[in-house]
Amino acid sequence: MSLLPRHSDIPFGKRLNRVLNLALSLSMLISSALPGYAVGNPPQLNQEEDGQELQAKPAEGLPEKTEESTAKEEEPKQEEKSAKKKKKEKKKKEKKRSKEKEANAETEPEASPVSETKQEKEQEQAPEPVHQAEPEAEAESEAQSESESESETPSEQEPGTEAETETESEEPAIKSDPGVKKPEHISEADMLLLKNKLVEAEKAYRALLEDDENGDAYAGLAVALAKQKNPKKVIEAEGILRKCKDEFRENPNMMAAAGLVAFEHSKTVASPSKRDLYLEAAENLCEKAIETNEEIVIAQQTLGLVKMSKDEADGAIEPFKKCYQLAQDKVNGTYLAQAMLRVNPKSKKAAALVEEVLELDPEYSPIKLQKAIVLTNSGKHEEAFTELHSISREDRESEWYKVQGDIYRKQGDGNSAVASWKESIRREPRNADPYKSLAEHYTLRGDGELAISEMHSALEILPNDIPMRQKLAELALRLDKLEVAEQEFRTILSVKQNDPSALLGLARVFFRKARREGQYPQEWVQLKEKLQDVIEQRNVIGTVVKDAASLQEKVDLAEAEKALTQKQFRDAGRYFRKVIDKHKEDAFQLLTLAEQAFNDGDLKTAELAYSYAREIPEVAPRAEQGISKITSQRKEAERQVKLGDATEKKLPDVAEDHYKQSLIADPQGADAYYNLFFLYMKEKKDSIESTIEYGENFLEASEDSDNRRQQVEKMLFKLKERLRKENSK
Repeated sequence: MSLLPRHSDIPFGKRLNRVLNLALSLSMLISSALPGYAVGNPPQLNQEEDGQELQAKPAEGLPEKTEESTAKEEEPKQEEKSAKKKKKEKKKKEKKRSKEKEANAETEPEASPVSETKQEKEQEQAPEPVHQAEPEAEAESEAQSESESESETPSEQEPGTEAETETESEEPAIKSDPGVKKPEHISEADMLLLKNKLVEAEKAYRALLEDDENGDAYAGLAVALAKQKNPKKVIEAEGILRKCKDEFRENPNMMAAAGLVAFEHSKTVASPSKRDLYLEAAENLCEKAIETNEEIVIAQQTLGLVKMSKDEADGAIEPFKKCYQLAQDKVNGTYLAQAMLRVNPKSKKAAALVEEVLELDPEYSPIKLQKAIVLTNSGKHEEAFTELHSISREDRESEWYKVQGDIYRKQGDGNSAVASWKESIRREPRNADPYKSLAEHYTLRGDGELAISEMHSALEILPNDIPMRQKLAELALRLDKLEVAEQEFRTILSVKQNDPSALLGLARVFFRKARREGQYPQEWVQLKEKLQDVIEQRNVIGTVVKDAASLQEKVDLAEAEKALTQKQFRDAGRYFRKVIDKHKEDAFQLLTLAEQAFNDGDLKTAELAYSYAREIPEVAPRAEQGISKITSQRKEAERQVKLGDATEKKLPDVAEDHYKQSLIADPQGADAYYNLFFLYMKEKKDSIESTIEYGENFLEASEDSDNRRQQVEKMLFKLKERLRKENSK
């Protein structure tokens, strides 16, 4: 680094004085050294050939140059250098303001040089128009400032400059495009927006800003920017709304625009931990706008999209339906069809709506995607595949690959399905739906650990998605992952203390733990009382439980778990079969119910669920594996019973152990209970209560046609009378 000050750092006046002094000194030196030459006639230096010495010759025909003329020649150069310096400082300040805005932090503005002139200070203090720095200009400015930063000397900033800088950098100026023809009415821009011509709509709204007195043009511009799904555009839309929030606070269109911008922010800008905060804000703003004017299409549309993002498709149908009534176009029709298919994949109304929208635009890619979903849900997988691939490659986004994976899975091509779902995740890492599909696929394949892992990945994207967490807890419970299930149910209850589904799920965990450990957890009594209050008084908070059918299903499963804990095998089987009958054509539900029944030791119910699943081609191999597993368990139970019979007379204790090992293989094995009942009658006459328990378990486990039932019933009657008399003494 040079120790001398740079030429550009010295004030103009001082530089001029130095130049004049230098010229005067030089002329005096020349006069003394070369007395034959006049000051105004400098010598010309001519170089002789072959390396001869340089000789000075008098200049011919040159005008005399005085100190005054030298100063005049130097003056334009100095002014040009000074202008360059000011330009560089201006670029540096613009770059600093841009960085301050991006970081949203208060920093010290760039200090001016110590020796700046009065003219330079006035120029710096004068207000300058603030423009948002383009990436290319910012990079150029950064390169220039870095080359100058080493030799610049900062100083304290003048009072008041920092406040001015902060005010200037708060919001960028909202510019209109001078080359765009101004629409005669705002409805023209609105029509462009409804037709999804977002760039044209943006330009039209910008042209209307100067005459906007109620905020509608600003609101429309914010919507047009946000709908382009570009993070930079979304942030620009937020800046517009912040600028207009006080002036047009009560404008419902401004509220609706703010709702849409918050929704797009949640998808493109926000981190996963803050995503739900933006979704909640978007929902509140849209609902407030709808209260003021329910015919604001963008408010209804955004509310439906928020519901879909929160995995509440049933709640999205009503706002989408209102949208389609207000504007029967292809966009709103597609949104409504999508929500209806999420709620009921085989909805005939949704299928009819898809055909209706296709008549509006047969080449509209989003509705063609819904058409493919309708076809595959109807079992027409080849036609669905053809329809899906008729969509142009440019329009194949994350959802396209997700649907392709679903079709591959139903065709039995699991590897291709997994590849498609992973491609969907690669194209849109924030989309949780492919993770759900992967989890369902791994569950059907019997890979419970992988299924739970994929659900956890989905929850990393949507950590506050209660319905998804409920599915994970149910999946873990059905796969007998009690610790995972308990943790997820408790997480739900920490947010929604009276959630009946979570309370029932936690009760089922407690029932299963009681069967394993022989006693209920300490919290069982409190949970039981709370669960009873919630189930019996569903309307305490003024609303009816939305999904009554699903809740009743969870009640039935909880009752089944409770019955198994109390060894009431027949009641448990009845509750299980009630749920299974509702899902005879649902492969995923059948297999998970079968797994749950198997883990609970109800082999009869598990066999029933697997037999239904075996009729569905896509899961037939998995169902066959389940039935084979049940057969193996029963064979092991029979083997242990035979070993017990062989040792009963000589080694009754060993026989008892074999019978109990049989019950581990098949907890509802009638033969093992029958033999234990008579073994206790002979060898352990003092254990009346245990003997009675084995007899009652035999009656629960055996078929009505079993001839041994009458004998056991008579003996049980005598034992109970004996026990009653002993207790009465």
